[in-house]
Amino acid sequence: MPSYGLVDAGVSYKLLLGQNRGDSVLFRLNVNNVLDAVYISESKTDIIKSQTDFDTAVSYQTYKDAQLFKGIDTSNNVNFGFGRTWNYSLFYNF
Repeated sequence: MPSYGLVDAGVSYKLLLGQNRGDSVLFRLNVNNVLDAVYISESKTDIIKSQTDFDTAVSYQTYKDAQLFKGIDTSNNVNFGFGRTWNYSLFYNF
């Protein structure tokens, strides 16, 4: 499978509450796959074709140009990873 890299980011803010500042509220925002990369996270099959599977080098090159996604045969059963996602959380500590 082709390699891939993801960039995630997060930010937190803690707000102190109460007379003694003993209670607090924590706000957190996370963004996953910030660059919205397209990637294959899992493959259930392993279909590989080589030049010996074809009658001519031209037919192999035609297949290679039209039937591959980042080097993976398009007849494989794969799962693509999630695009950009985000989540937000709120914690109250007392």
